[in-house]
Amino acid sequence: MRLSWETIARFWSKVAVGTKKVCWPWVGSKDQHGYGQINVKGRPIKASRVALLLSGKNLGKSCALHRCDNPACCNPRHLFVGTKAQNSRDMIAKGRSIVGTRNARHKLTEEDVRTIRRESKKGRTNKEIARGFLVHRMTVSRIVRGKNWRHV
Repeated sequence: MRLSWETIARFWSKVAVGTKKVCWPWVGSKDQHGYGQINVKGRPIKASRVALLLSGKNLGKSCALHRCDNPACCNPRHLFVGTKAQNSRDMIAKGRSIVGTRNARHKLTEEDVRTIRRESKKGRTNKEIARGFLVHRMTVSRIVRGKNWRHV
């Protein structure tokens, strides 16, 4: 993506540039998750992507990942290029994923999950276990197989 001089000047006017080590927060428009965004040719682009682009990185379809975990940060030293899978792994590793009881729509607790796995090992069917917890048998199946609630 090629940026006009006007867009580059507008971008830097919305970044609070500091020293090399500190975050450079975006002071312009932000999305619902706190990521800076700037309109380029009529469509919003994440400010972190533009910061990487201006620092000479080619993102293509890759993501701009934050070492600092500050979504508003535009300091290129705090950003790196990664895939969506790397972004997901980074989010999980840093404890920012909405899993288990951190999900507002959860129906089970970590203790429920441990009980489900114990009951399955004892030979109870997924259908029997599901009835006891008021969930679908496939939910129990996914828990038992380690597809859901992996962190427990």
